[in-house]
Amino acid sequence: MQDKTPEHRPVSHRISRLKPLIMLAVVLLIVGGIGFTVVHQIRIDAAKIVEDTLPGLAYGGQVNAELSENFARTLLVINTDSTEERDLYLKRIDEGSKRVNDSLEGYRLAIFEEEDRQTFDRLISVRDKYREVRRRAFDLVKEGKRTEAVRLFETEVLPAYTTQKEAGEALFDYNVRQADERGRHIETVCTRTQWFVAIICVAIFVSGFFTPFFAIRLPPNIWK
Repeated sequence: MQDKTPEHRPVSHRISRLKPLIMLAVVLLIVGGIGFTVVHQIRIDAAKIVEDTLPGLAYGGQVNAELSENFARTLLVINTDSTEERDLYLKRIDEGSKRVNDSLEGYRLAIFEEEDRQTFDRLISVRDKYREVRRRAFDLVKEGKRTEAVRLFETEVLPAYTTQKEAGEALFDYNVRQADERGRHIETVCTRTQWFVAIICVAIFVSGFFTPFFAIRLPPNIWK
C-alpha cells in the first residue's frame, strides 16, 4: 500500500502533531493572563495609596496638628489680661483656621471611599459646632465678661473640642488603617506571584529536561 503524502494525510493527524505547540501556547496565555491581572491589581492598589491614602495621611495630620495649636491659642485668649496679646492670639487663630480649611479642602478632593466621606463629614459637622461655641466665648472675652467666658469654656467649648479632636483622630486613623491594608494586600499579591512564577519555571525546566527521554521511548512512527 502506498504511503500517504503529507498533503493527503488526515487533518486530525496534522493537528495531533501540533498538540505540543498548542499546549505551549495555552500555557503561555494562562501565565500571561495571570501576570497581567496581578500587575493590574498592584497598579490599582498603588494608585489608591498615591491618590487617596498618602494625601489623606498628609492632610489629616496637618488638620489635627493645627486644631491642637488653635485650641492652645484659645486657652491663651481666655486667660490673658492684655488686649494686645488677645488680639494677636485671635489673629493667629484666624490664620490657623484658614490653614485648616485649606487642608480640609485638599482632603475632600482626595476622597474616594464612602466610609472616608462619612468620617470627613462628621469632622466638618463637629468642627462647625466647636467654632460656633468658641466664637461665643470670644465675644464674652471682648465684652469684658471673663468669668462668663471661663464658665462657657468649661461647660461647652472644652466638650466640643474633645468631640472635634476625636473626629480628627478618627479621620487620621482611617487613613492609617487603609495604608496598612493596601500595603499588606500588595505584599500578599507579590508573594503569591513569586511562588507562582517559581513553580511555573520549575515545571517548565522539569518538562524540558525529561521530554527527550520520553521521546526516545516512543515509537518512531508517532511523529509521522
